[in-house]
Parts: sequence; C-alpha cells; structure tokens
Amino acid sequence: MPGEVTGEGFASEERARQTRRAGGIGHRAVFAVFALTISAAFVGGVLIYFKFVAYGRVAARHLPDDTVLAARIDVETMLISDPVRSRLLPLFDQGVVGPATLRPRHDRFRAHTGVELGRDLREIVVGISTSGWVVVFGGKFPRTGLVLGLATTLEEEHTAARFQDGVLQVEAGPAVGQAVDGALVVASDASRLSAALVGGEAYLKLGLPPEGAGGFALLVKDPIPPGFDGFESVAGAIQLSSSMQVDVAVRLRPSVSADSRSNCSGFCHPRRCGTSPVTGAPPARTGSSSASSPGRSGSRAVLDSAGARCGG
Repeated sequence: MPGEVTGEGFASEERARQTRRAGGIGHRAVFAVFALTISAAFVGGVLIYFKFVAYGRVAARHLPDDTVLAARIDVETMLISDPVRSRLLPLFDQGVVGPATLRPRHDRFRAHTGVELGRDLREIVVGISTSGWVVVFGGKFPRTGLVLGLATTLEEEHTAARFQDGVLQVEAGPAVGQAVDGALVVASDASRLSAALVGGEAYLKLGLPPEGAGGFALLVKDPIPPGFDGFESVAGAIQLSSSMQVDVAVRLRPSVSADSRSNCSGFCHPRRCGTSPVTGAPPARTGSSSASSPGRSGSRAVLDSAGARCGG
C-alpha cells in the first residue's frame, strides 16, 4: 500500500543512520578538541614567557655593604631605542687585541656562552665605595658558564688573565665572577668580588630602587660635595613617560631645616629651584613625596627640554 513502510525499508533507514553516526564527529568531541588546543597554547605561552622573557631583578642585591654611591639602569626599558643601543652595547667590544680576522668580542662571547647581550642583558648596577667598585650585569643568563666563556674569549685575544675556582682575574685589571642567581659581577679586585657575589641588603640602606627604569643613591660622606652639606643621603627613581621624570628623596642631617625649596639646590640649578624657568613663579605641583619622618624631605625633579625643576 502507498505510504506503508516495509521491514526492509526500516532496515535500510537504520543502516543509513548508523552510517551517518559513524562517519560524523559529535559536538562534544569538537568542543573537547578545541578546549585541549586552547589549553596547550596557553601552557606553551606561559612556558615560553618564563623561559625566554620573564626575569626577576637581582643585580642590586649584589652591592657590597660599604657602597656609598650606586646607580642602576634597566636595559630593557632605557635602551629600547636603537640609537642608544648602538652607542652603549659596542663598548663590550672595546680594547680587542688580536689578529685582524678575529670576530667581534660579543660574537665570540655568544658562541662560547649562548648569551646574546643585545637580547639577554636586562639591567646594569654600578656600586662605588672608598675601597673599590663593582659592576653587576643581570639578565636571562645561564646560572653557570659565563666566566669560563669570557675567559676563553679573552684568551683568543691573548689577554693576560687567570681563571681559577670560577673567578677570572685579569692581570692588572678587574676580577670577574658569576653569582648563584646568574648575575655577572665585575669588581675592582678579588676581595671586592667576593663581597659582591655574596650580596646583601646594601641597596635597602642606600634607598636604591631594585626595579623600575632606573635609579641612583648616594650616602653623603666626607669630603661633602658642594650643595650637599645638609644631606645625609639622596636617592632617586627614574620614571619614563612622555618625558623623563626623576623622583628624589632626601634625608637631611639632624637639626637641618626640611624646607624643600631651600634644600633642593643640591640637585637642581639654583635659578630653577622652586620657580618656573619662564615666569619666576613657583611651578605647578606635579607631585612629590611628602615628609614621612623627621629629618626626611621629599622633592621631585622633572627633567625635560626646559631643564630640571624642583617641586616642594
């Protein structure tokens, strides 16, 4: 009869349904594959970030305890422009002595250590005391092997140096070592290097910012520089925006007035200290750190094309 479905028709339709079910992919499987793909990409991105990008700033921790003057620059932030890189990074190649066919020092250093300074160097800290100096290079470095690689690099130049117990001593020159956190330390002598490799909290006593674009710190000791008579210490942090700004914190000696306009002459031009360079009137307040304890004065110096201006 018309419209009547026979048993053979039912069997044929059932076989067709099974064929469609076997040949297709369910929506749950599609979503599962999609979720796994996204998860794998996320995990891969995190691993790549922590292996090749992320870096915890450690260089400031290697200042010896007797440091009186320190400065830090964040290479990743401050040297982002090619003109600056082209002027500063080639300093590593200065003083090369050897055959004319010798490749540049940074190329040979990369071959021996796997470190590309233009890519892996992240920060530089300089510390000075009455007994010597240290320069600390921090970055995405391997924890070992840098000093041996540098020794091999200098040996190719026939530079007189001795490598022993992980320390490279250049004849009539600095001592070089690598800290357990990977930082490369260059010091004026071996004893200074030992103190820097151990590290400490001198940067906290100085007030040197361990992170950010950069900073500086000075403990004012005899002989006192001109204009710093009333200061015990001066510390500053560099901030980058449309212009370079330097936030300066000053610790005054006991019984010295905390008038920031009179005391900022130590780090501002007297004609611009507390006044506008154009009108002579007090400048607009752009922000400052107010005095939080006796003997401490906060002031902000903004560096721009007009020069330094100090705010109270």
